[in-house]
Amino acid sequence: MLRYSDLYVEDADHKVLPSALTLDGNMLSLRLSDSGARYPVRVDPLIWAQLGGGYKAGDADAGDVLGTAIAVLCRSCGGRRAA
Repeated sequence: MLRYSDLYVEDADHKVLPSALTLDGNMLSLRLSDSGARYPVRVDPLIWAQLGGGYKAGDADAGDVLGTAIAVLCRSCGGRRAA
């Protein structure tokens, strides 16, 4: 089981921005307010798993990088994946 915590968001001037992680069913949302922010904005959630959990792909091989990347969908930019 992955865990999400310790969300931190700041703008280019290191001003902390209001933010929240919410879970609705199986949809995890990250919300932030960029009102008055200067871009770029840094979004830094802590995503972690309990040690000893034994997470493996169904066809696990040496060198697998399971869980090292996430995809972000930007609803306010027409559903394109964020870079």
